[in-house]
Amino acid sequence: MSRWSSAERASEFAWVYAKGLDKRYKRAHEVADEPAKAKPANDTVETLTGKHAWLTEDGSVFISVQGDTVLVSESLDQDTTERVEREIFPAGK
Repeated sequence: MSRWSSAERASEFAWVYAKGLDKRYKRAHEVADEPAKAKPANDTVETLTGKHAWLTEDGSVFISVQGDTVLVSESLDQDTTERVEREIFPAGK
């Protein structure tokens, strides 16, 4: 979990982290209803918001961005990741 100076900075970090998955793993493909869509924050930086998941040869990677906070989970099972996510992002906040 990391907290950033703004929601924009958090989403920029999430984008950079997600793009790096292809370099860290031999096989990393996003699993979601819709693939991650970049939206320009300015002329040179792209961002990632919401929840995203990838499958790799070492397990799942989850990135969740809410406001100025980013949660990254690598190689944890989905139940554990969801429990951590509920602790970091309680419902109604």
